[in-house]
Amino acid sequence: MFREITLNWDNKEYRILPTMELLVRVEEKFSLPILINRVLNGDSPISHVSYVISCFLQYGGAMVSSEDVYKEILTSEDQEIAIKLMLPIMQALEPEIKNEKALATKKKKKTTSRKKR
Repeated sequence: MFREITLNWDNKEYRILPTMELLVRVEEKFSLPILINRVLNGDSPISHVSYVISCFLQYGGAMVSSEDVYKEILTSEDQEIAIKLMLPIMQALEPEIKNEKALATKKKKKTTSRKKR
């Protein structure tokens, strides 16, 4: 249902296919839509972002804590590390089914408009 993503952490790539189990784990603490909105507006708490990133990394097999992620965000020379890690997570949460339906609808509309001519 969700998109598989790759997160880079500690010079390793982790492939993660989000599941409802993972989302429930995260949303027991935070609302993902609200947090994502805050990330996009630039006012998200680093502790919340760290927790979400660590949950996804752990789900992919990384041995990492939210404290590790928090420390990396605060001390990294890469000022955009939080966004670089959150962007794939945000993209993964858009269900593929929705995209497939939207694509099918667009194709149907094009076919219908061509027939009307």
